[in-house]
Amino acid sequence: MFRFDEPEKRLLRLLREYAGQYTIDDDGMVSTDFSHPEVRRRMMEQGESIDRLFAGQISGADGLLR
Repeated sequence: MFRFDEPEKRLLRLLREYAGQYTIDDDGMVSTDFSHPEVRRRMMEQGESIDRLFAGQISGADGLLR
């Protein structure tokens, strides 16, 4: 069985884990720092995964091409 952390603990864990990869402004808005190399690498991986997902779905749809 999975045990879920309390939201506050989960947030603190994530903020510590990804320190330096985001900024928090005076209003509390969290923004991703896209100039950070690790953030850029993960974004590229996500984009490639999405591209493979769509390409796989479209190519198998009765001959439809993208």
